[in-house]
Amino acid sequence: MAWLETKGDLFRIRFRFGGAKRLLPLHSSDRREAEDALARFKGNLRLIERGIIDPPPVDADFGVYIISGGKLKGRPSQSPSLERITLAKLFDTYLTSFPRGAKEVRTWKTETTHIGHLRRLLDTNLLLSEVSTKTLQAYIDARTQEKGKAKKTVRRETIRKEIGTFSSLWNKWGIQQGYTDRPAPVKNLTYPKGTAKPPFQIREQIERQIALGKLSKVAKAELWQSLFLTLPEVEVRSRRGLRGDR
Repeated sequence: MAWLETKGDLFRIRFRFGGAKRLLPLHSSDRREAEDALARFKGNLRLIERGIIDPPPVDADFGVYIISGGKLKGRPSQSPSLERITLAKLFDTYLTSFPRGAKEVRTWKTETTHIGHLRRLLDTNLLLSEVSTKTLQAYIDARTQEKGKAKKTVRRETIRKEIGTFSSLWNKWGIQQGYTDRPAPVKNLTYPKGTAKPPFQIREQIERQIALGKLSKVAKAELWQSLFLTLPEVEVRSRRGLRGDR
């Protein structure tokens, strides 16, 4: 039996094991991360009950042992091997050991692309214990200066997704493997301002701008995404939908 509770703004897991009520601090104020940790914790508890994971030794920190799937007996200060885990190892073991069938091909491809950018701009020799919010902010700042598709600056949303992949890999793989016991340092990061989307416009307004011949293919596509359908156009589309017209 395990559940979440808070102390101040930080989450922790309260659980019963071996006839006693116990506690595992999560050192995180992020509810989603805390809920993910609780789900992993409960799953490992079930594996212990089924005999798939050995029960924790008497001298172990029960909370740390359970959430790490039996890989850790205590916090990093008690497990010096954690201090030698680098970003390179985190990325490498995920790419080579994570079961690909567990994710959609498209998701795996996107993650691989994101990891490629992370490898390129982060110092992969950094120990996980050395990775901080400052490390990831430097990555964001560097990515902001790069050009993406159509030679445009990399979008804010793209960088957010890359950091999201890093966070997921760290929290759902790194912690599970016993590489670290703290959540990814992704709090309070600053992202570039997003590009304002064109305002909604009717078809005639969009066609007039395109007719000037000064817009790129990407700019035209963005304009059409801002199309505001008039009532007659909505009715026409509705009739076509009912007839099954393409």
